[in-house]
Amino acid sequence: MIRVLRGPAPGRESGRRRGRRTRSMRINDPETPTMDDYKTHPAADLFPLLDGPEFDQLVEDVGAHGLLEPIEVIEVDGEVLILDGRNRWRACIKAGVPVETVTANLDGMTPTQYVLSKNLHRRQLTADQRAQIALDALPHLAEEARARLEARPDMRAANLATRRSCAPNSTDGAYACLPESKP
Repeated sequence: MIRVLRGPAPGRESGRRRGRRTRSMRINDPETPTMDDYKTHPAADLFPLLDGPEFDQLVEDVGAHGLLEPIEVIEVDGEVLILDGRNRWRACIKAGVPVETVTANLDGMTPTQYVLSKNLHRRQLTADQRAQIALDALPHLAEEARARLEARPDMRAANLATRRSCAPNSTDGAYACLPESKP
């Protein structure tokens, strides 16, 4: 069960940014989460983490300029997960910079669709890496689609099987199976 957070993420409230409530957390504050306090959403894990000189440059930039774009989180089954910003999160912790989180605004997308949209074309990925990520995302997308279907009583598998078995290749034939819904 996925529930998008309605309020700010864990930590202390710091204000509003782009119409979303945000939280700011200072490193070394007893209330500040560490890398172990947040987990990442499985869709975010489809993308490789930065490492080596690329990550070092990000840490240096975050140390010099602070976190310019907050970490986006959602709540899934009562657990807060990072949806976008794993590298920024790591860089803030390493640089000792306050971490800011916001509730992700999925705007009707599933978490996997959101992560793919935000990351697939903004990262320096090879065509092979993008293809592998697309293949790895298929099970996540299928599970999200299954969950959406199960949430709708009119679209449950048993109901759909009945509709398919009695519906010939015409609109009238389909309506013959469901006469109460014919206009």
